[in-house]
Amino acid sequence: MRHRGSAAAIVGIAGLGPAAVLFAWFYVRNWHLYGDFAGSEFLLDRFEREARASMLEVLSWGHLWTDLYHKLMSPSPLFAVKAPPGVNPALVLAVIGVVIVAVLGRAGDMVGPGVRATVRRSALALCVTIVLVVGVTVAQHVAGGGSRYARYLLPALGVSAALAAIGLDRLVPRVLPAVAIVLMAYWALLNVPFGVDPSAERRPRDRGAPMPEILQVLPGTPGLRAAAVVLIVVGGAALAVSLAAAVMSRPGPNTPD
Repeated sequence: MRHRGSAAAIVGIAGLGPAAVLFAWFYVRNWHLYGDFAGSEFLLDRFEREARASMLEVLSWGHLWTDLYHKLMSPSPLFAVKAPPGVNPALVLAVIGVVIVAVLGRAGDMVGPGVRATVRRSALALCVTIVLVVGVTVAQHVAGGGSRYARYLLPALGVSAALAAIGLDRLVPRVLPAVAIVLMAYWALLNVPFGVDPSAERRPRDRGAPMPEILQVLPGTPGLRAAAVVLIVVGGAALAVSLAAAVMSRPGPNTPD
């Protein structure tokens, strides 16, 4: 037990130590300048925003989270790009899979004949906690009068993707994650911004004026777009092939140890 605690402490220090060194100064500086770690109260006062409701009330606003979800699923609301098809059923399946993993403590990986890999529920709980913490910070910001931007949820995107992969893999090991990767690659290829003229696009907030120049560079150059296509095709194919190979080499019920 003591050895496991020491090992966990070493992993925690190795994983969180560099992040603390690189980023903690920013939050300490906010506390020194503005009186809170996020600096949100100072920011909202500067733009004369008024509180909308309590944080707990905002957490219960279904329309808010639905709107943020739809915005997060689209690569660009400005260009009217729709979310990938089938994302809603896939997320429902992923949630079901994560619940099964949490209850049984077993992942989709087969480590032996009829034996699935063990998942530490504490690690799974930590991932879910990270997602919830990000959601609470967004609710706190909106409650104080802040804007409702989907990008505020991005800190939870990586952990959410990992949970989705775990859930899908639990239901149909390797196959569902591979299908999801192929579909996402196809969707990304469809939405590479070829033929987009950002200087001709208009946002409602700009009242007919062109977008700021810093936003007009977002579609990138033709070379960058071509490079993006190559990365999507090669990366998606490599991941799908590796998962397919894992399916073929997975131990079966009659495979000897």
